[in-house]
Amino acid sequence: MTCQQFRKLIDSYVSDELLIETNHDVLTHLENCADCRNELAACREQRTRLAVAVRNSSDLRIDPAFAVRLREDLRQAALTPSLWEQIWTFKAPFVAAAVVGVVLVFAIGVLFVFKKPSDGNYSLTASAISEMVNLAVGDHENCAIHFALKEKPIPLAVAAEKYGRFYDGLDKTVADALKTGDYKFVEAHSCVYEGQRFAHIVLKHGDKVVSILVTRTDTVEQTSPTTLGQFGGYPTASSLGTHYAFFVISDLPEQENLTLANDLSPAIASHMASA
Repeated sequence: MTCQQFRKLIDSYVSDELLIETNHDVLTHLENCADCRNELAACREQRTRLAVAVRNSSDLRIDPAFAVRLREDLRQAALTPSLWEQIWTFKAPFVAAAVVGVVLVFAIGVLFVFKKPSDGNYSLTASAISEMVNLAVGDHENCAIHFALKEKPIPLAVAAEKYGRFYDGLDKTVADALKTGDYKFVEAHSCVYEGQRFAHIVLKHGDKVVSILVTRTDTVEQTSPTTLGQFGGYPTASSLGTHYAFFVISDLPEQENLTLANDLSPAIASHMASA
């Protein structure tokens, strides 16, 4: 894949609309092209900023008077007798039976036609989540363990100016939320792995290296921290918030890794909301 081909696909890639084979080609290209990784990071940041701007724009908010009219129209529509109710009111059960038969045939046809695409959509969502987890584990391994990132990390304060306020003070949020003194702070920065930018706080627990990773996403789903088992040989716990994903990756026992994620999750959620 060339850089020009990647740039034609970048919006579809960010939106998780590509086939699995094409995704593999894109990831292979990103692994060897720093320019396209930067382009991908910029694209994701632009989409996030645009979504926030639209959501916060006074010009795009629903007019209260329109909302009242819409609610009243929907109420009236709900109170108007439906065709089904009218059929039974006029005592025409044979017509109703015919309608039921048509509806059942149509419903069965829809289920048959759309079964495979629906399964594909679920598969695509799982694939997107799996990709995000793999990127987080790759960042932990290549940044906190082997120091093999292709791009030099930048301070959180610099990332806050360039990419979003949530980077600023995230290290202090994590430090304040730690419920045990057994964790030693190593460093905090923002780094990029395979085009995905993370806020990265590195801790140590004895001789175990622990990565706290936070990254922007398009999701609005919120989940409690969940252990994902072993990814790349590292115990991994993850949770989703509004427009962000949070990971704890380490060599700790899985339950201890999950406990740390649960300890940090409320503070990180509060930090992201305030930012």
